[in-house]
Amino acid sequence: PKGVKPAELPDYSKAPEVLLLRELISDSQRRRLAAQREIIRRRSQVDLGKLLHLAGDESVSLAGRIASLFAFSQAADERTFSAIATLLGDRQLAAWAIRALTDDDRRLKSVDPTSIVRLVDASDPRTRREAVRALGRLGNLSIAGNLAVRLNDVDPIVRHVAVAALARLNAVKQCLAVLD
Repeated sequence: PKGVKPAELPDYSKAPEVLLLRELISDSQRRRLAAQREIIRRRSQVDLGKLLHLAGDESVSLAGRIASLFAFSQAADERTFSAIATLLGDRQLAAWAIRALTDDDRRLKSVDPTSIVRLVDASDPRTRREAVRALGRLGNLSIAGNLAVRLNDVDPIVRHVAVAALARLNAVKQCLAVLD
């Protein structure tokens, strides 16, 4: 709007962790992104437990929770990365938690598909889509039957992602079983 002057951005490279965490959940997308980048840059010097706590805090805006989740997923090491799975039960955040768990090819082997399989039947289409996409990326042919049921999903995007996931798995038998 005319005449509005936004508050000056702090020097994030010199900001204490408490300020970065506050900026991470601010209403400003610009501030969230700058804080997230600095947190990832500092990765070993940041309390990852605080990031995971913010991601799970329902009193924080969804945008702030998502920013916290992805800051955690990118800053976490192999020992702490799997903690993202604790957020799969959060209906509001489940779709983004699935994406954070399965976005990096190098970490796919550490993801337990059973925690994602149940979300293929979620009431939220975004969560179903992310679950189907993730299961396709995990490359486990034994769970292809769970994907095949989504070929007749009410949401056309979920159906499309199911086709792509089944093609990625080369799940011919599971696809033909749907026709029988």
